[in-house]
Amino acid sequence: MAPLLAASLLLAACGGDSAGSGFGLKETPKTASVSVGPRLNSLAPNFNLQTPDGAEVELASLRGKPVFLNFWATWCGPCKTEMPEIQRLHERAGDRIQVLAINLDETAKEIEPFFKELKLTFPTVIDKGKKVANGYRLLGVPASIVIDKDGIVQDIRFGPYADDADLAKSVAKVGITS
Repeated sequence: MAPLLAASLLLAACGGDSAGSGFGLKETPKTASVSVGPRLNSLAPNFNLQTPDGAEVELASLRGKPVFLNFWATWCGPCKTEMPEIQRLHERAGDRIQVLAINLDETAKEIEPFFKELKLTFPTVIDKGKKVANGYRLLGVPASIVIDKDGIVQDIRFGPYADDADLAKSVAKVGITS
């Protein structure tokens, strides 16, 4: 019982809405004999979100290379702490993995100074209304999902990464090594 309580507290580290049923997620292109859902070894639910400057990003369009999704918010202390680790992953891995940050319902005016202060260069999109976060059943941020080149979820992390080595263990599950 204690591990379950500890996990629940960790999930609520920066708060967040309760889990949803996937409302707001786009139709996920299916592959043969693979279930769809925000769980290990399942096809990651598709979504279409906008960057702060209005460009559209669809998760399914990123297939062909691994994807590192990170759900975050500017008001979340642990999110801010792990962002430099994610930036180093983005710099080290280059085009071998697509890093995509998913901001929870903030505006470009809030996001852009945050990215500038931390010198972040990977793309971010805005989850207006937290529909994607709810569809992925997130209870708080930060949360990260590692997806392989075929769109299959290979790792899920609730809470921040401890350090670069901890993050490296997650992306190694999709063949990304330093």
